[in-house]
Amino acid sequence: MLSNTQLLEQLSLQHKMNATVNPDWVRADYNWTRAIMVEAVEALDHLGWKWWKALPTADQSQFRMELVDVWHFVLSNELAYTEGDPHEAAANLRAAERTPNYVITAGHKAVDLRELAARDLLHVLIGAAAFGDVHLTAFSLLLERAGMSWDTLHKSYIAKNVLNLFRQAHGYKDGGYIKEWDGREDNEVLSEMVALDPQLTPDELMARLRAVYVQLQPAIQEASA
Repeated sequence: MLSNTQLLEQLSLQHKMNATVNPDWVRADYNWTRAIMVEAVEALDHLGWKWWKALPTADQSQFRMELVDVWHFVLSNELAYTEGDPHEAAANLRAAERTPNYVITAGHKAVDLRELAARDLLHVLIGAAAFGDVHLTAFSLLLERAGMSWDTLHKSYIAKNVLNLFRQAHGYKDGGYIKEWDGREDNEVLSEMVALDPQLTPDELMARLRAVYVQLQPAIQEASA
């Protein structure tokens, strides 16, 4: 699990991000578990499960990025539940991780989540979220299936938070932001930047995103026309 310091850093950043969308977001009664469900479905799509398509392949990089997106909403859900108290939210998340729920009942039989592949673990995460719950054990096992440690999640979360703030600063909320950067989604550009230079600080990463976005503006605007 994340350290308390890491969790508090993430919760602070998540509050900042949500407040850029709505300063009163804690009391807005947003359906965070629905957002978790949708992001988990998107993660499922990146695992190449559609047998009716030729040679379905998994995109592990984007699968991992979708798990990072899920985590944003897990943090938001916990912050909303604790009315914005990051310390209580961190304590709740750490307590849930210390008491894993590995066994569920499905189809009148007990299922051990530790025996499930990533696709089936996503089903568990999606099902729980559909009914307003967060299955943290399923999420933790999904990190393992994706080859991610909690430290890797932390670094990826910080990077994606920077991108989310960048999007908001460039018109994401009002529809003016363009996610396709010269034929690639901004998520892919972000992943490449972090892979090439893992030591980038949030400010440095923000500056690089800005430089690429400005440089590609003519191509981006032409593609969106």
